[in-house]
Amino acid sequence: NTKATTWMKYEDEAVRAYENQMKKLKLTRCSLFVNEQHPFLNATSDFLTECDYCGLGCDEVKGSTFMNN
Repeated sequence: NTKATTWMKYEDEAVRAYENQMKKLKLTRCSLFVNEQHPFLNATSDFLTECDYCGLGCDEVKGSTFMNN
């Protein structure tokens, strides 16, 4: 493990905390999206959201490198 990757073990916990904080949120885990017309274009996300207040969203969890715990 490196400092850059150790935060990943907290990713599921971070997603659950976000889901619990938001009201009326549908969260769907996902990974790679590839553009059908231009397959060399792609994006990775951790989850898609559907919220009564915010609408549709695409989110990526990032960890802070300065966190101790």
